[in-house]
Amino acid sequence: MFVNLNDITLPITVSATPTAYAIPGVALNCVRIRVNNASGSDVVVKGETSSTTTLVAPVAGTAYAGSSISNGTTEMFNDTNGWTHISVYSATGTGLVNLQFCYGQ
Repeated sequence: MFVNLNDITLPITVSATPTAYAIPGVALNCVRIRVNNASGSDVVVKGETSSTTTLVAPVAGTAYAGSSISNGTTEMFNDTNGWTHISVYSATGTGLVNLQFCYGQ
């Protein structure tokens, strides 16, 4: 997977409150989202179609919609659902997660 060095990146601070962050307008037509978790803890991310977050804090034994990303890892996702926002949640503490919107092939 190749990404452009100058693709749009949105750094966000995650917390124990699920929060929906707007995808920058210039990035709305991008087909992939690269998530770099440098927060110090595992996080959960979920694509949203409005500013109202539908991500719920995970509970053991209960299914949820979203993807868990381990601390210190980078994951790439296809954006095919018309997302306008991304919700992010961290169960333990706060830290930085970088969302990069790209056209990578």
